[in-house]
Amino acid sequence: MLLKAITKRHWTCLQQSLKIQREIGDLAGMCATLFNMGHIHWTNKDKQQAMAHWL
Repeated sequence: MLLKAITKRHWTCLQQSLKIQREIGDLAGMCATLFNMGHIHWTNKDKQQAMAHWL
């Protein structure tokens, strides 16, 4: 899936960041990354995916 607001490369970086944050237990970082991922989906009118990242 190519998101309109960002490139695949940016999305991959967010996914990699989230993986590392989970591995090291960085809850604040995970929250920020998940919020950003959800916001991207929300901006692209994909509310279900946004909610999946936020909840």
